[in-house]
Amino acid sequence: MADSPITVPQYQAVMGHNPSRFDGTDLPVDSVNWVEACEFCSKISESGGKFVRLPSEAEWEYACRAGSTTQYHFGDSSAELSAFAWYESNSGGHTNPVRHKKPNAWGLYDIIGNVWEWCLDSWHVDYTCAPCDGSPWRNTSDRRRPYCVRGGAWDMDAFRCRSSYRSYDWEEIGTSRNGFRVAFHG
Repeated sequence: MADSPITVPQYQAVMGHNPSRFDGTDLPVDSVNWVEACEFCSKISESGGKFVRLPSEAEWEYACRAGSTTQYHFGDSSAELSAFAWYESNSGGHTNPVRHKKPNAWGLYDIIGNVWEWCLDSWHVDYTCAPCDGSPWRNTSDRRRPYCVRGGAWDMDAFRCRSSYRSYDWEEIGTSRNGFRVAFHG
């Protein structure tokens, strides 16, 4: 798993444009929809580098928790959240530079807060019938699909930045809350 969300310059170098509402060298790319995030991964993989993809929802939560079983990867109280995340109480109403807050126990920065992170999984209300091996849970029956986003964002409250909090957005929607991080495979 990448140690931070993809940044504006990383996205621009691969895709040739900057979709972000907020622009800056160390800022996470925002306003990226699920399809664009997958296209970014495909371009990186096709370039002969490492094979990258969006993480499954299970992989994302496993990486976020970093071995913890608490509400947040650092404990059960949100009192320390400002040390680890950019969210509504400290973001200033916009995304902020990555790697400026403390990482989780596995060295992942901005795993909560700053931008929602797209996952490969289609949205499901709960985990009934979910794969047990960490693979993405896809629903291909709908033409227009919502996909999972995890981690909260710059304008979210502490509750939505918990390790277990789940939400979704539509595959073609890329709001200033939506970014992504990549998982390395093989």
